[in-house]
Amino acid sequence: LTKQIVNEINKLQIGEFTKPIIIPGGLIVLKLDAKANKKISLDFNSELRKLIEYEKNKQLNQFSTIYFNKLKFNTKIEQ
Repeated sequence: LTKQIVNEINKLQIGEFTKPIIIPGGLIVLKLDAKANKKISLDFNSELRKLIEYEKNKQLNQFSTIYFNKLKFNTKIEQ
């Protein structure tokens, strides 16, 4: 969420509406139904491994797409 939206939400009490907030697609009005606070504990090493795996897969997909396109461009099938 943008800082402006978060600030407006933080000002609200339960059941209240925000003033119209200007966003790129038009206006938005939010209503706060409930508030919840959650503590989230993250394992740094686990999250780091997930990010590394994601980036590795992203690069491998890029390489395979480039290789496939090169093969497709250089391959000629004759009947």
